[in-house]
Amino acid sequence: MACCLIWYGIIGVNSTDSNLTREELENEHHKFKRTNPFIYKENKEILINLDDKQQFLSDTKLSRYSMSFFANKNSINPSSIPTPDGYILSSGDVLSIHVYGDRNENYDLEVKNDGSIEIAFIGPVQVAGMRFEQVKKHLQSSLSKHFKMSSFNISMSKYSAIQVTLVGEVKAPGIYNLSSFASIKDLLVAARGVKESGSVRDIVIKRDSKVLVHLDFYDLLFEGDDFSEHLLKNGDIVIISRAKKLVSVDGLVNHAAIFEIKDGEKLDKVIKYAGGMKANASAENIKINREPLANLNPKFF
Repeated sequence: MACCLIWYGIIGVNSTDSNLTREELENEHHKFKRTNPFIYKENKEILINLDDKQQFLSDTKLSRYSMSFFANKNSINPSSIPTPDGYILSSGDVLSIHVYGDRNENYDLEVKNDGSIEIAFIGPVQVAGMRFEQVKKHLQSSLSKHFKMSSFNISMSKYSAIQVTLVGEVKAPGIYNLSSFASIKDLLVAARGVKESGSVRDIVIKRDSKVLVHLDFYDLLFEGDDFSEHLLKNGDIVIISRAKKLVSVDGLVNHAAIFEIKDGEKLDKVIKYAGGMKANASAENIKINREPLANLNPKFF
């Protein structure tokens, strides 16, 4: 059984005030200066010092960091985005061809079920299964044989739909109809995101019964990777597994939330995910609690 590890990091505060009097500043300096560890202290004095340094967990209810991304209900608008060279054409796609120069012609050609398009004076041309950059070169070569004094502009005017299956720790598993321009982020937005127990750091895409790729959604959230190199295809299966390690970061950080971490990631990485510490936070007063499994919220399992 996978164990979920929850750390509660509370960042302590050492603040300063430029309006303090000289006497108050000296008292503050005396409070924080290094003392001789061998000087005898009464129990009462030790307890007072410990109480001054004590930090308490806040009652703020934290949520998974990725959840706010899925709250955006906007869907992809393929017409507003240039077609990537790696886009694979399939039946239902529509190509727009503009012939200009000694001729001025416009063609909107839909890819048929047999994978071809029909061009006047040229005949059927196979394009399904080819990358968009290959299709452009292939069509320019074919068109130049007929329109010898013309130039060509080739673009996509309509994209076909695909059907993708989403399973695992998601709020709405099932079959989704998406634009063939869609990536994993578009699928998860359509599905309203993952459950609080779901992993966003090991998303599996299976194609033709084989694992195609493992994707880390933090690559998008923190590095800006749009996953355009891994567009979904008709028949793909996307699997969301359970998160193995969840860390709650609270206190004087810029983005208090629950973060998912991978094996080998340490405290400095977690604080980086939380947007770093605020200006008045102390790196020397970080408190880590590891809750017993029985005390954890059952919705994470």
